[in-house]
Amino acid sequence: STSWVAGMVIKPTDITGLKYYASYKGPAPAMWELTQTDGVLSLVSWGTASSGTPRTIVGSTPIVAGTWYKIICYHDGTTMTLYVNGVSIGSVTASPQYVTTSAVDYNTQAGWLQFGTSRNSSGTQQTAGFIGEMLTCGYWAEGNSTTLSTMNSKLVSYSAAKGLTI
Repeated sequence: STSWVAGMVIKPTDITGLKYYASYKGPAPAMWELTQTDGVLSLVSWGTASSGTPRTIVGSTPIVAGTWYKIICYHDGTTMTLYVNGVSIGSVTASPQYVTTSAVDYNTQAGWLQFGTSRNSSGTQQTAGFIGEMLTCGYWAEGNSTTLSTMNSKLVSYSAAKGLTI
Protein backbone atom coordinates (compact mmCIF):
# COMPACT_ATOMS: atom_id res chain seq x y z
CA SER A 1 0.00 0.00 0.00
CA THR A 2 1.16 3.55 -0.70
CA SER A 3 -1.38 5.19 1.56
CA TRP A 4 -1.67 5.52 5.34
CA VAL A 5 -3.49 7.20 8.20
CA ALA A 6 -2.10 7.99 11.66
CA GLY A 7 -3.98 9.61 14.51
CA MET A 8 -3.68 10.59 18.13
CA VAL A 9 -5.51 12.34 20.94
CA ILE A 10 -3.12 14.56 22.86
CA LYS A 11 -2.93 17.33 25.42
CA PRO A 12 0.43 19.07 25.12
CA THR A 13 1.72 20.77 28.24
CA ASP A 14 4.87 22.25 26.71
CA ILE A 15 4.67 23.84 23.26
CA THR A 16 7.86 25.90 23.40
CA GLY A 17 10.42 25.23 20.71
CA LEU A 18 10.45 22.16 18.47
CA LYS A 19 8.62 19.00 19.61
CA TYR A 20 8.24 15.74 17.66
CA TYR A 21 4.70 14.28 17.82
CA ALA A 22 4.88 11.35 15.37
CA SER A 23 7.19 10.09 12.67
CA TYR A 24 7.96 7.35 10.22
CA LYS A 25 11.51 6.87 9.04
CA GLY A 26 12.30 4.37 6.33
CA PRO A 27 15.36 3.99 4.17
CA ALA A 28 16.44 7.64 3.80
CA PRO A 29 14.92 9.85 2.63
CA ALA A 30 11.59 7.98 2.77
CA MET A 31 10.02 9.55 5.85
CA TRP A 32 7.39 11.82 7.37
CA GLU A 33 7.16 13.77 10.61
CA LEU A 34 4.47 15.57 12.57
CA THR A 35 6.02 18.33 14.67
CA GLN A 36 5.08 21.54 16.39
CA THR A 37 7.26 24.59 16.87
CA ASP A 38 6.07 27.16 19.40
CA GLY A 39 2.53 25.80 19.04
CA VAL A 40 2.42 25.65 15.24
CA LEU A 41 1.84 22.15 13.84
CA SER A 42 3.53 20.97 10.67
CA LEU A 43 3.48 17.72 8.73
CA VAL A 44 6.33 17.09 6.33
CA SER A 45 6.91 14.20 3.95
CA TRP A 46 10.14 13.60 2.09
CA GLY A 47 10.13 11.87 -1.28
CA THR A 48 10.86 8.29 -2.09
CA ALA A 49 14.39 6.92 -2.04
CA SER A 50 14.97 8.42 -5.50
CA SER A 51 13.57 11.88 -4.66
CA GLY A 52 14.03 13.70 -1.37
CA THR A 53 11.93 16.82 -2.05
CA PRO A 54 10.04 17.76 1.14
CA ARG A 55 6.32 18.54 1.01
CA THR A 56 5.05 20.45 4.04
CA ILE A 57 1.74 21.47 5.60
CA VAL A 58 2.03 24.21 8.22
CA GLY A 59 -0.89 25.12 10.47
CA SER A 60 -2.03 28.72 10.65
CA THR A 61 -3.57 28.63 14.15
CA PRO A 62 -1.26 27.66 17.02
CA ILE A 63 -2.34 24.93 19.41
CA VAL A 64 -2.67 25.82 23.09
CA ALA A 65 -0.91 24.06 25.96
CA GLY A 66 -3.32 22.24 28.28
CA THR A 67 -5.97 21.67 25.58
CA TRP A 68 -6.99 18.27 24.15
CA TYR A 69 -6.61 17.77 20.38
CA LYS A 70 -7.52 15.03 17.94
CA ILE A 71 -4.85 15.02 15.23
CA ILE A 72 -5.01 12.89 12.10
CA CYS A 73 -2.32 12.69 9.42
CA TYR A 74 -3.67 11.14 6.22
CA HIS A 75 -2.13 10.17 2.89
CA ASP A 76 -4.41 8.73 0.21
CA GLY A 77 -1.55 7.76 -2.11
CA THR A 78 -1.39 11.16 -3.80
CA THR A 79 -2.34 13.86 -1.30
CA MET A 80 -1.25 14.30 2.31
CA THR A 81 -3.72 16.07 4.65
CA LEU A 82 -3.44 17.19 8.26
CA TYR A 83 -6.62 17.33 10.39
CA VAL A 84 -6.97 18.97 13.80
CA ASN A 85 -10.21 18.26 15.68
CA GLY A 86 -11.84 17.06 12.46
CA VAL A 87 -10.94 20.12 10.37
CA SER A 88 -8.41 19.99 7.54
CA ILE A 89 -5.69 22.54 8.19
CA GLY A 90 -3.97 21.84 4.89
CA SER A 91 -3.22 19.41 2.09
CA VAL A 92 -0.30 18.96 -0.27
CA THR A 93 0.56 16.59 -3.10
CA ALA A 94 3.29 14.35 -1.75
CA SER A 95 5.08 11.14 -2.62
CA PRO A 96 3.52 8.34 -0.61
CA GLN A 97 5.35 7.43 2.58
CA TYR A 98 4.04 4.44 4.47
CA VAL A 99 4.90 1.71 6.91
CA THR A 100 4.71 -1.71 5.33
CA THR A 101 2.79 -4.50 6.96
CA SER A 102 5.95 -6.63 7.07
CA ALA A 103 8.04 -6.83 10.22
CA VAL A 104 10.45 -3.97 10.80
CA ASP A 105 13.91 -4.74 12.12
CA TYR A 106 14.66 -1.83 14.45
CA ASN A 107 18.23 -3.05 14.89
CA THR A 108 19.02 -2.41 11.23
CA GLN A 109 16.91 0.78 11.23
CA ALA A 110 15.13 -0.37 8.08
CA GLY A 111 12.13 1.67 9.16
CA TRP A 112 10.17 2.66 12.25
CA LEU A 113 6.98 4.37 13.28
CA GLN A 114 6.98 6.36 16.51
CA PHE A 115 4.48 8.45 18.43
CA GLY A 116 5.71 11.17 20.80
CA THR A 117 9.24 11.28 19.39
CA SER A 118 11.38 10.86 16.29
CA ARG A 119 14.81 9.71 15.17
CA ASN A 120 17.25 11.51 12.92
CA SER A 121 18.40 10.06 9.60
CA SER A 122 21.12 8.00 11.29
CA GLY A 123 18.63 6.47 13.76
CA THR A 124 19.56 8.50 16.84
CA GLN A 125 16.63 9.31 19.14
CA GLN A 126 15.68 13.01 19.04
CA THR A 127 15.63 14.79 22.39
CA ALA A 128 12.73 17.15 21.58
CA GLY A 129 9.88 14.70 22.10
CA PHE A 130 6.23 15.43 22.85
CA ILE A 131 5.57 16.64 26.41
CA GLY A 132 2.05 16.18 27.74
CA GLU A 133 -0.67 13.53 27.81
CA MET A 134 -1.33 11.13 24.94
CA LEU A 135 -4.68 9.46 25.45
CA THR A 136 -4.45 7.16 22.44
CA CYS A 137 -2.80 6.78 19.05
CA GLY A 138 -3.17 4.52 16.04
CA TYR A 139 -1.98 3.75 12.53
CA TRP A 140 -3.32 1.99 9.44
CA ALA A 141 -1.04 1.10 6.51
CA GLU A 142 -4.02 1.53 4.19
CA GLY A 143 -5.25 5.10 3.82
CA ASN A 144 -8.65 5.54 2.20
CA SER A 145 -11.95 7.20 3.05
CA THR A 146 -13.00 4.17 5.11
CA THR A 147 -9.85 4.01 7.26
CA LEU A 148 -9.87 7.81 7.64
CA SER A 149 -13.48 7.67 8.87
CA THR A 150 -12.70 4.69 11.10
CA MET A 151 -9.67 6.42 12.63
CA ASN A 152 -11.76 9.51 13.33
CA SER A 153 -14.60 7.46 14.87
CA LYS A 154 -12.27 5.42 17.06
CA LEU A 155 -10.46 8.50 18.37
CA VAL A 156 -13.77 10.25 19.08
CA SER A 157 -15.37 7.24 20.79
CA TYR A 158 -12.28 6.46 22.88
CA SER A 159 -12.07 10.10 23.94
CA ALA A 160 -15.79 10.12 24.82
CA ALA A 161 -15.34 6.98 26.95
CA LYS A 162 -12.70 8.93 28.89
CA GLY A 163 -15.03 11.90 29.30
CA LEU A 164 -13.56 14.09 26.56
CA THR A 165 -15.46 15.79 23.75
CA ILE A 166 -13.19 16.36 20.78
